[in-house]
Amino acid sequence: MRKSVLLFFLIFISLPSIAQQLSGKILGEENLPLYGATIYFDGTTIGTTTDENGYFELNLKTFPNGKLIISHVGYETVYLDEFISPISLSLQPTALALNEVILEPIPFSRKELIKAFREQFLGKSSFAKKCRIVNEEVIQFAYLNKDFKLSAFATDKIKIRNEELGYEIEVELITFDVFFTKRKLNDKYLKSSYFAVYSFFKELEGIDKSIVKNRESAYLGSSRQFFSNLVKNKWGSDDFLLVEGRKALEPKKHFEISKQNEWHLIRLKLDKSEEATFDVKSFLKLFNLVYQKKSKSIVYFKTPEFTVDSFGNHSHHDQIYFSGELSKKRFGDMLPLDYSYRSKK
Repeated sequence: MRKSVLLFFLIFISLPSIAQQLSGKILGEENLPLYGATIYFDGTTIGTTTDENGYFELNLKTFPNGKLIISHVGYETVYLDEFISPISLSLQPTALALNEVILEPIPFSRKELIKAFREQFLGKSSFAKKCRIVNEEVIQFAYLNKDFKLSAFATDKIKIRNEELGYEIEVELITFDVFFTKRKLNDKYLKSSYFAVYSFFKELEGIDKSIVKNRESAYLGSSRQFFSNLVKNKWGSDDFLLVEGRKALEPKKHFEISKQNEWHLIRLKLDKSEEATFDVKSFLKLFNLVYQKKSKSIVYFKTPEFTVDSFGNHSHHDQIYFSGELSKKRFGDMLPLDYSYRSKK
């Protein structure tokens, strides 16, 4: 029986330490101040818009692993990995582009395609099922028959309303590819799934205790909790355990952790045989994970080192992935990168 490893990630890149106040001015055509440009850190609730003078200001406490994104309707979006405050930037008008014509016919109805997109992108959890894609019409599809490959792209940002977790999310879809073993859009024939996005979370009004509880539920047992526990060396039968067979492993024997400014640097402890046989096309090391004695997953590493920020977000998303229960998590269970879980213990 073939095991499917589901690979998906959000695009995050570590940011340098910068001033706690971020400000700048955004210009448009003819170098005129651009009103209403959106400035945000990818995957977070941290963002603002420019005023009538093109000016913006953000007061920041800490920095998650995310790009700074500047966008405005009718202009090319700018993605910044490094910057110095104050920022001075002129956006360029968007060039008119025609959508690519897909000649190969798609053997599925629009309803079937949207259903498959929801399942693979949002997921099938109780939270995901209650998510609403406000503008489904912007999502378009392509299907490659010989590879049983379903791809999706969007003509505009996808707007998602997740009332169970209390967020309205704008998603820029970069890549969405799903491979099946047959010409079916059914999980039974799922081979692999991959998506990459940029996103901005806006908190809905009227956040009550039930939403706070839902957010805690979404965090617990997540990959973010795993990496946060790894940094804190927090393990146990009520949390995560590294296991081999029925035996719990000692994490300190497998990971070396050091503080790097606002983040932690994690290095895998490898023996000489592992270093000598490493093939970049395969994984470097894997660990079996058990959460609360029942939820089983496997984490695969294709990188010998990575960073984890103060929120539990890790770098190298294209080189660290999961199978098992953690691989079932999708965007419908996603919390913003700056979500901070407060333990009740």
